[in-house]
Amino acid sequence: MISLDNKISDPKSDSVARMKKYAATVEELHILVFGGRGDAWNEKNLFVYSVSTSSKITTFLTAKKIGARIVKKNQINVITTQDPFFTGLVGLLTKKKNTGLNVELHGDFYGSRFWHDKSPLWPFRLMLGKFVLRRADGIRVVSERQRKSLVEKLKIPAKKIVKIPVFVPTDIKITETAADLHSKFHAPWIIMCVGALRQEKNFIAAVKAMPKIIGECKGANLIVLGSGPEENWLRGCVGQYELENFVHFLGEMSHDKTMAHLCQADVLLIPSLTESWSRVAVEAAALGVSIVMTDVGLAGEIIKNGVSGEIISESSSEKIAEGVVRMLKDSVLANRYRAAAKEALDKLPSEEESLNLIKESWGNAAAQTQNSKLKAQS
Repeated sequence: MISLDNKISDPKSDSVARMKKYAATVEELHILVFGGRGDAWNEKNLFVYSVSTSSKITTFLTAKKIGARIVKKNQINVITTQDPFFTGLVGLLTKKKNTGLNVELHGDFYGSRFWHDKSPLWPFRLMLGKFVLRRADGIRVVSERQRKSLVEKLKIPAKKIVKIPVFVPTDIKITETAADLHSKFHAPWIIMCVGALRQEKNFIAAVKAMPKIIGECKGANLIVLGSGPEENWLRGCVGQYELENFVHFLGEMSHDKTMAHLCQADVLLIPSLTESWSRVAVEAAALGVSIVMTDVGLAGEIIKNGVSGEIISESSSEKIAEGVVRMLKDSVLANRYRAAAKEALDKLPSEEESLNLIKESWGNAAAQTQNSKLKAQS
């Protein structure tokens, strides 16, 4: 496995706990981590190697060298990479004739216009990903929209692609305490946005929607959980629209603390320009929170417009406000949506089923090179 998650270099991290579950499904799991800190380490059949240098070029060359050594020494027969870009290229150049290459896609890079316009360098990055994906033996996506974009836009054979949604626990227990948000902000309704304050999350659309929402639902408040590079700018926009009494930034907090706040929301609002899957949407559905979101990630699969939530076809503040107001004003509709969203969660694979599907996808990639024994480098 080739990963960008540098937390894996720390044996005590939550990321390693997840990797141990993957390792339990195969004979050996070797993980090459970009940006990791510390020496190589192993526990039972899990082996972790870190690579971090002063430049991307030397990191790439070092990773390729270490990866080739791991593959040769341990007779690796499948390499799985976290993305089709930097890690995907290392995997492609590291693999041998009898080594399968499995590439994971956690973003809707080829279906969302956001990535094409993100920066002048992104079109070249997308071209690199296309080059790698077309040469992969297997591809894992997390949503149906990702599968569709690969088939229709990149002409990837559908048989090479497997959809395995991100596993999100739905038996959520509230273990932290949090202030009663309705009382604290004297709000009859709480609308909540959760996530990193970055461009793709499009929280500015939520802020701009608030005047219309307040006009229709007097006293409604927007609570934003998270931090990021756009925080100061967003705070400035709140002041510009004179919304200081209605929009509140509570910062980044632990997952348990986030759940203690999320369960109090009347509506979870996801105004994103792009999403891979949306963990928080699954968690909100599990907690019985109504969901209004743009047409990204799991929209159309778990959250269906007019069935289990409100899906906004365009990320304009006006359309977002209409969806939120509809949810807040019609309690019968909201109750029906919440029940349907919870029911939809039952169709998702369990953790054990997800692990087995991932193992199967690795095996299928290895089978393309006619390997009979399953070891994995991740």
